[in-house]
Amino acid sequence: MSTINKIMIFLFFILFIFNVQAKVVKMSTVNWPPFFGPNLKGEGLVVRLIEESLKVKGHKLTVNYMPWARAMGLAKRGKKFHALLGCFYTKEREKSYNYSKEITSAAFHFLLPKNNSLNKISSPSQLKNIVLGKGRKYATSQIIEDYLKKKLITVIEVSKIKQLFSMIERGRVNVMLENPLVARYQFKKLFPKKAFPLKDAGPDFPTKDGKMSGGLFICWSKKNQEVKSLLPQFNEGLKMIKANGVYDKVRKEFGLE
Repeated sequence: MSTINKIMIFLFFILFIFNVQAKVVKMSTVNWPPFFGPNLKGEGLVVRLIEESLKVKGHKLTVNYMPWARAMGLAKRGKKFHALLGCFYTKEREKSYNYSKEITSAAFHFLLPKNNSLNKISSPSQLKNIVLGKGRKYATSQIIEDYLKKKLITVIEVSKIKQLFSMIERGRVNVMLENPLVARYQFKKLFPKKAFPLKDAGPDFPTKDGKMSGGLFICWSKKNQEVKSLLPQFNEGLKMIKANGVYDKVRKEFGLE
């Protein structure tokens, strides 16, 4: 056998092994522009960062969009999807998912009507006896969870942010908990001729160790066997694109320095 034939066989073998190991990683999530969504450029910042992190390890990404509660349930079962894309950390979710390294930050903030006399929410006591609106199954700080258990606060959950805008306008909800960029994006899309009616009263409360909530992660299903190899590969890929400049390049594509 000639040297050229040996080289060709070797290269074919390498490509075969690579293709066998390459995976199409399937994730479920909600449409949450401007961070991720099917109609955004590149499906949004977070999807692009995840794609690049998987790409350097030889994998591809597909994302299915649906209501958040359904996305969580399907990812948790681990049959159709490997993971839930773009989740916040909660201790409860650790029972069903393994967390990736943090991808980026997208903290929830308290958003108030502009005519509200309160300008900043910095103490849990300011939430007593108010009605807070948020997306269904969206994570909140432990402080809010504790207040809810003690019935010191009422929380209304909705499946669409349009419902929250309506509730705020009618006075049914006093405070909205949402990322301010997302709220502004959605309001402009829904009501292009109206001025944004809310003001930012600060982020959700920090954890007991002083860390701010709001980091976005991938929640990998504990029931999917392929995750055992995919999770460390993703984390390594994320580290690689931060080191080689791709991470910053993608952020600049979306106007972030």
